[in-house]
Amino acid sequence: MLMKPILKSFFTGLFLFCCASAFAQQTGLVEYKSLGLSFQIPDGWVGQEANGSFLMGSNTVPGFILLTTNEAASVEVLKQEARAGMVEQNGTNLQMNGTRFESVGSNGIGTEFTGTLEYQAAKAYIVGMVNPYGSGVTIISATLKDKYSSAHRATFITPPTII
Repeated sequence: MLMKPILKSFFTGLFLFCCASAFAQQTGLVEYKSLGLSFQIPDGWVGQEANGSFLMGSNTVPGFILLTTNEAASVEVLKQEARAGMVEQNGTNLQMNGTRFESVGSNGIGTEFTGTLEYQAAKAYIVGMVNPYGSGVTIISATLKDKYSSAHRATFITPPTII
């Protein structure tokens, strides 16, 4: 569920996203036929591709949503990766906030994480989904710890669809 290159591509993508007022930002349904999935950008959010991932931001909800691929072959592998957490040299240390997983769609799990992103106290809801036809998807909805709300979890009411 958590892959070390995720946040490296995120920070580069976030910089590009924040500086991209001249670039087209997407809303609505996004289809990645090459990856075999589609997803709906949540209402009030906009997004764009960034370094092989898809990054979304909102003018009203603080934080970001990042979609990227994973190579997990089963939900059990996703759970093992989530339990291991993510520790990187750039001040990132996210660990599961508890021990429970929620089912997301028919082939995914989600759970909350707390810790730091680039040395800032952060909280995230992370979903990992397995794709029986190829790469799965990892979705991170994160923000500063004191800005986290139910809106960050609510972005997963409609998980990506395998097409």
